[in-house]
Amino acid sequence: MTLRKLLLPALALLLLSSAAMRRAAQGQTSSTGLSGSWIGVVTLPPGLDNGAGGNTLPIMLTYNSNGTVTLVTPQNGSDSVGIGTWVSTANGQFALTANSFDYDNDGNYRRNVKVRASLSVSGSQMSGNAELVFSDPTGAVQGSIPGITFTATPIAVETIGSM
Repeated sequence: MTLRKLLLPALALLLLSSAAMRRAAQGQTSSTGLSGSWIGVVTLPPGLDNGAGGNTLPIMLTYNSNGTVTLVTPQNGSDSVGIGTWVSTANGQFALTANSFDYDNDGNYRRNVKVRASLSVSGSQMSGNAELVFSDPTGAVQGSIPGITFTATPIAVETIGSM
């Protein structure tokens, strides 16, 4: 099958579904609900290095109104994807738990990583605290890293050619 035969149906599907997705893609939130995509920065606790000589990492999150969340962070030159759930805990306050796989520098699976976070949303600003919990493939906890903070803002729809 040619690239054109694959690309045209995918593009048509994307265009047809974009109208329905437009509101969620702009980070719609309410006092008890989250949806949309967000981009931000994670700050690791003092003394902890991100592996590249710093203590911050970029992060992307997508919240769905059904209570699911997808989390993307960099790992060993590629992306690590975590999936999980979120709940409202109070007006503008939320909690989430997401799980991802962790690989060594050679690309070998080594453990599971659970992210637990408490966050606040006020207007177009999200901020919160998180901890990582590491467990082996059987689920036995190997350790944790508390004291992580993060901030994020919604990813807004932009037209082609806008700056």
